[in-house]
Amino acid sequence: MNNKKRRIIGLLTALVVVVITIFTISTVYAGSNNTYSIYNSQIATTAKVMLLPNMKCTYTDGSGDLNPYNQRSYNLPTRGSENYGCAVTAYITGRNIIYKETLNPHNYVKSDASALCTFNGMKAERSVDNSVIASQVLSGKPVIYKIAYNGGTHYVLIIGLKETGGRSYYYDDELICIDPVGGKICYLTNAWGWSSRKAGSCKIKLY
Repeated sequence: MNNKKRRIIGLLTALVVVVITIFTISTVYAGSNNTYSIYNSQIATTAKVMLLPNMKCTYTDGSGDLNPYNQRSYNLPTRGSENYGCAVTAYITGRNIIYKETLNPHNYVKSDASALCTFNGMKAERSVDNSVIASQVLSGKPVIYKIAYNGGTHYVLIIGLKETGGRSYYYDDELICIDPVGGKICYLTNAWGWSSRKAGSCKIKLY
């Protein structure tokens, strides 16, 4: 092989690497920062109901938008040894769905983790009851779901129900939520902390 062919092959190889790198970066960015409805299309097509917010979170320099469902988009402060931004993000997202409000999550950060979602009309924390969750969602109100897992606590927002073919009870893997970790829309059983949850320790809060 002569030097000219080697140079051409080298240039083509370099071009392929650049294209793949750009595609990978773009895909990661779109998946984690700039797509407001991050969910598997199967969730949308098999949903009985989905309560989608209409929110926006913009870079402080105005250069673009971030995923408003992702707690990391808001650069929320840490309280103690943990970042409790999931509760605040779930709360403001639910308020947006119900009241069409756009709230600043920094105004709702509490130093007491147990009080994070007990404000502005939230009802008392109660044991999980999927029939109550379904009733709330069908009435147009999302539900804050606290996942107590081995190692911490995580909050998500239940916004939808999977179609069950007429069955009135919904199992955990038929509840659709917004998970502030990554800002994705997924089934509850795919949310952060679910696989290591403590049986009987999860709670819900109602608007």
